[in-house]
Amino acid sequence: ALEELGVSSLATNIYSADNVLLARIYSENRESVKISEIPQNVQNATIAIEDERFMTHSGVDFRGIGRALYENLTRTRLSQGGSTITQQLARNVYALGRKKTFGRKVQEAIIALRLERRYSKPEILEGYLNEVFYGARSYGIQSASKTYFGKPCNQLTLAEAALLAGIPQRPNYLNPFVNPEQALARRNVVLAKMEELNLVTTEEAEKARHEKLRLAKPRKQTVQNWKAPYFVDAVMRELENRYDPDMIYRGGLQVYTSLNYAMQQAAE
Repeated sequence: ALEELGVSSLATNIYSADNVLLARIYSENRESVKISEIPQNVQNATIAIEDERFMTHSGVDFRGIGRALYENLTRTRLSQGGSTITQQLARNVYALGRKKTFGRKVQEAIIALRLERRYSKPEILEGYLNEVFYGARSYGIQSASKTYFGKPCNQLTLAEAALLAGIPQRPNYLNPFVNPEQALARRNVVLAKMEELNLVTTEEAEKARHEKLRLAKPRKQTVQNWKAPYFVDAVMRELENRYDPDMIYRGGLQVYTSLNYAMQQAAE
């Protein structure tokens, strides 16, 4: 379902002969996961803050549109969104842009209705959670979890899940590396919404609100992050001879090489 839903950019992984990840090559840091690998707290937090009627609407939340229309008519510019998770997935997959116009909203709605007819709710949520931008060059929940917390998404705490779910609203501003106080405030908004919808208990929400922010060290994609960088560089030259750049940097290749990394370390 992920490929059909158009997840548009996956990192290329280069492995040694003894199955060590030597390097990840990407223009966008993205690593896809199945919905079964994404904790329920992550799913619930996302639905609560982005689209609380996700499980019941047909792709377009007409109540949300009515509220957004009222807000927009009482102001001088389009400000209130009303887009469902399905509409946001449609916008990202089909590159409709983020400019707030009625024309784009109509396009979003038409594509969202088609997606809902073709895919199940779990498939749509899986596509969204693998496509959405979380700031810090991280696309998708798995990459965001590893970027910010240094672990896969199936190990996230409730507090961490709520923090990540809050980021897509303003991903660069709510990046916890850059604005930790704003990220924590947004996390608490998500927790309050989850509590309101009975997705967590009051005790669970209160405990999560008091959890300290423990971030991983920010990492950049550089040659220094590669294991056996001279060898990886040679592999990259070989890949460039075989494939076009879009395939290498966005195609999600799994590259298996001849280097035994344990033996290489011993030799060095």
